[in-house]
Amino acid sequence: MTGRLMLACRDGMTDRSWASRLTALRAGLPGMTYSHCELYWTDASTAFRIDPGGIRFVRPDYDRGWAMFPVPVPEEEAKAAYSLCQLTLRDKPQYDWPGVVRVASLHLVGMDVPKWWFCSEHCAKVFQDLGYSRLFCLPASSYTPA
Repeated sequence: MTGRLMLACRDGMTDRSWASRLTALRAGLPGMTYSHCELYWTDASTAFRIDPGGIRFVRPDYDRGWAMFPVPVPEEEAKAAYSLCQLTLRDKPQYDWPGVVRVASLHLVGMDVPKWWFCSEHCAKVFQDLGYSRLFCLPASSYTPA
């Protein structure tokens, strides 16, 4: 897997899916804009998506409601991020509904439950596993897309 790594974030005000509306409760706070995030490899046009529809690699079609943030990592780290996502899939993960409710609507720190993931939790965990723990110093379950 090669490619430039991006963090794709969905604007909570333009995303009208029912699941994103739950997360958008927190996104409505000042400085908290996004209701969903995912890792995107531009050269492969592939994203790792975690949402109520499942946990999978997709070929996304990003519309005007998305913000794209380049992640300046070496190509080896972009490959490692892809491999970490593949490892997640091998564990037969589930969408983390309790974590989403806890973090998004109750504004509490999530709980670490093995094999249960929501989008921002997994993105934070990938960056921590790549060695960016100074940027992502809290437990991965405490990060929201906002």
